Amino acid sequence: MGTTTRVSLPYFVVHAALVLVFCFSFQFVPKSHESLKLAGSISPYIGNLSFLRRLHLENNSFTHAIPPEIGRLRRLRGQTLNNNSIGGEIPANMSRCSNIILMDLSVNQLLGNIPPEFGSLSKIKDLRLFMNNLTGSIPSSLGNLSSIIRLSLTYNNIAGSIPDTLGYLENLSFLALGGNMLSATIPSSIFNRSSITTFSVVLNRMQGNIPLDFGFTLPNLQHFGIVFNNFTAHTPSINNASKLEEFLAAENKLTGEVPHLEKLQRLSQFVITANHLGRGGRDDFNFLCSLTNATRLELLLLNDNNFGGLIPECISNFSTTLASLFLDNNKIFGSIPPGIGKLVNLRRLYVWNNKLSGTIPSAIGDLQNLRMLGMSGNRFSGNIPLSVGNLKMLIQLEVSENFLQGTIPSSLCQCKSLIGINFSKNNLSGTIPPQLFGLSSLSISLDLSRNHFTGSLPIEVGNLKNLGVLDISGNLLSGEIPISLGSCTSLEKLLMQGNKFYGPIPSSLRSLRGLSVWDFAQNNLSGEIPKFLAGFKLLENVNLSYNDLGARYVPTEGVIKNSSATSVMGNSKLCGGIPKLQFPRCTKNNSSNQKISRGLKCLYESLLKATDGFSSTHLIGVGSFGSVYKGLLDEDGTVVAIKVLNLQRPGASKSFMAECKALRNQDFVKKYQIQIKAALLDAVYVNSTVYVNSVVYRLGSEVSTNGDVYSYGILLLEMVTRKNQ
Repeated sequence: MGTTTRVSLPYFVVHAALVLVFCFSFQFVPKSHESLKLAGSISPYIGNLSFLRRLHLENNSFTHAIPPEIGRLRRLRGQTLNNNSIGGEIPANMSRCSNIILMDLSVNQLLGNIPPEFGSLSKIKDLRLFMNNLTGSIPSSLGNLSSIIRLSLTYNNIAGSIPDTLGYLENLSFLALGGNMLSATIPSSIFNRSSITTFSVVLNRMQGNIPLDFGFTLPNLQHFGIVFNNFTAHTPSINNASKLEEFLAAENKLTGEVPHLEKLQRLSQFVITANHLGRGGRDDFNFLCSLTNATRLELLLLNDNNFGGLIPECISNFSTTLASLFLDNNKIFGSIPPGIGKLVNLRRLYVWNNKLSGTIPSAIGDLQNLRMLGMSGNRFSGNIPLSVGNLKMLIQLEVSENFLQGTIPSSLCQCKSLIGINFSKNNLSGTIPPQLFGLSSLSISLDLSRNHFTGSLPIEVGNLKNLGVLDISGNLLSGEIPISLGSCTSLEKLLMQGNKFYGPIPSSLRSLRGLSVWDFAQNNLSGEIPKFLAGFKLLENVNLSYNDLGARYVPTEGVIKNSSATSVMGNSKLCGGIPKLQFPRCTKNNSSNQKISRGLKCLYESLLKATDGFSSTHLIGVGSFGSVYKGLLDEDGTVVAIKVLNLQRPGASKSFMAECKALRNQDFVKKYQIQIKAALLDAVYVNSTVYVNSVVYRLGSEVSTNGDVYSYGILLLEMVTRKNQ
C-alpha cells in the first residue's frame, strides 16, 4: 500500500509557480495528478495559474471545498476532480470558466444546489455531477447549454420536475437523472429530441404516461431506463427504435400486452419485472418468438407480472448469449419445453410460483453454465432427473413446493459449488444419501423438510461445517442424533422437529453456539435438557416440546428462563423450571425415580460395552436357562459377571425367581469364585430387551440383604407390568 501525500501550502505554491512559468513560456499543458494519493485541500493559489487548460486531480483524497479562485481560470477546458472527498457547495463563479468543455465533479460529497449560473457555459459538452449530495431542483437555465452532449446528475437528492428546456438541447445525447427524488411526468420535449441515445430516470418518483410511439420519435435510442417509478400506461411500441440495446422498465405500473419486437436485433436487456403486464391468457407470450431475432440478448426478465399461457417452444431458438431468464411469479401453465437445454450459456433460470406441471426435463442437465435454478411453487411431478448432476457450476437449487417423488439423486454430489438446496414440501422418500453431506460448499441452507425421508441422519452431516440453516423437519427420520452434528459450528438455525429421533441430546451440540433457533419438538428424545443451552447467547427460540425429556429439573438460566421463547410442553416427566412454564415442583420421589431410570439406562450401556455387545469372547459359562459373561467396566476397571437369562425357555422364569432369592445370601457369590467387588449384577433377556438387576450396587452401595430385596422387587414389578420402571 502506498502512502497518502498531504499537500502543504508552501509546496503547492512552489509547484504552482513552476507550472505558471512553463505555461507562460511554452503554452505547456501540465501533467495530470490523478491517482497520486494526494490529500488535504486544494490550494486557492491554483487560481493564479491563468494559462492552465487542464486540471486533473481525480482519484485522490482531497477534502474541504472547491476554492472559488478556480473561477479565474478562463482558459481552462478540462476539469476533473472526481473520486475525491470534496465537500461544500459548488462555487457559482466556476461559471466564469467560459471555455470549459469537460467538468467532472462526480463521486464527492458536494452539497447545495446546482448553480443556475452554469447555464452560461455555452461551450461545455460534458457535465458530470453524479454521486454527490446535491439538493434543490434542476435549473431550467441548463436548457441554454447549447453544446451539451452528456448531462449526468444521477444519485443525488435532487427534487422537483425535469425542465422541459432540456428537450430543446439539439446536441443532447446522454441524459442520466436516476437515483434522485424527481417527480411529475417526463416532458414531451424529451421524447421529441431525436438525438438522444441514452435516457435514464431510474429510482425516482416519476409518473404519468409514456408516449406509445416513442420508438418513432427516438430513432437513435440505445438505452432506456425508467425502473422504480410510477409510470402507468400500456407498454409503448418500441419496435421502431431499431438501435435499442436496453429497455429497463421494471417496478412500474405498466399494463396490457407486450408488442412484437422483431426489429430490435441489437437488444441485449429487456427487463419489465414487477408490472401488471399480461392478461393471464394463453397468448400472453406470443411476443417471445419475435425475440429470436435479438442475436445479442443476454437478459430477459418478465417476472412478477400477470402473464399466462404456455412457454413457447421457440425459446429454444433464442440466442445462446442469453444468460438470465426470469419467468417467475406469473400464471404460466404447461410444461417446460425440452428445447430449454439449447440455451447453453444460461446462468439464471427462475420459473417459481407459476402453475407449471409435468416432469423436470432431463435437458436441464445440458445447461452446464447454470448458477441459479428456481422451480419452487409449481406442480412438477416425477423424479428429480439424474442429469442435474451435470450442473457442476450450480450455486443455488430451489425445487420446493412441488409434487416431486422418488429419492434424491446421488449424482447431485457432483455439484461441488452448491451453497443452498431446497427440496422442502414435496413427496420425496427413501434415505438421505450420505453423499449429499459431502457437499462441503453448502453454506446458506439445506432444506429437506416436509417430505417422507426415512432412516437415520447420516453421520456425514458433520462435514457441513459452513452451513447456516439445516431443516429436516416433518419427515420420518429416526435413530439417535449423530454426535457429528456438533461439527456444524456455523449453524444459525437447526430444525429437526416432527420426526422419530430418540435417545439423549448429544453433548457435542454444545459447540453450536451460533444458533438462534433450535427446534427438536415432536420426537422421542429422552434424557435431560442440556445445561449448555444456558450459555447460548444468540439463541432466540428453543422448542423441545412433545418428547420424553425429564431426567432432571428444567434449567432456569439462559433462553430457558424466557417462557415466550421456550417451549418444553408435552414432556410429562419434567418438573421445576420457572413458574410460567407451569411444571410441577420437583419432589424427592421425582428425583429418586429419575435417578433410578437414568441409572438403569447407563448401567445397560456400560454392560453392553464391557462385553463388546455380549460377544462370545466374553462368554464364561452356559447353563440350561442362560449364559454368563465376564466384563470390564470402563469407569473404574471393575470386573463383573453378567448373567443373561432366556425367559422364553420353559422353567426359566421359575429358575430366575429362585436365583434372585438365593442372591440374598452373600455366600452364594463366593461359590462362583468370580471377583465382583461390590457389584452383583443380573440381567434378564426378554424379547431382545435386557433388564438390569441390582442397580443400587452399580451406583456405589455395599452388597446387602436390603439391596437384594429392593432389586428383586423392581424386577418383579417390571415383569408383572411389562414396563421399564
